[in-house]
Amino acid sequence: MPTFARAMKEMKSQPVVFLFASNEEPDLIRKFAEKNTYDFHYVHLENLEELGIQALPTTFIFSPQGKLSFKESGFRTWDDPKNLELIQTIMKDHEE
Repeated sequence: MPTFARAMKEMKSQPVVFLFASNEEPDLIRKFAEKNTYDFHYVHLENLEELGIQALPTTFIFSPQGKLSFKESGFRTWDDPKNLELIQTIMKDHEE
């Protein structure tokens, strides 16, 4: 989560929305959000299987048009310059 938060900070001037999804009960998600200082947009998932999620964490990157451009299961250091570049490349590839 810290690398996710730092990536958000690095890209705050970009037209990017980061969502932090969990299949936990909404009350648990709210308690986590209140307890932690992360400035995440939290989303509750009802059915991981419906999205093809087999492991957590899983990352999805969608284009501005809503097209799935990237999917990966497992941990990634999102504030690493190569990973920030990946996000920027996907954004460029889908500019109108």
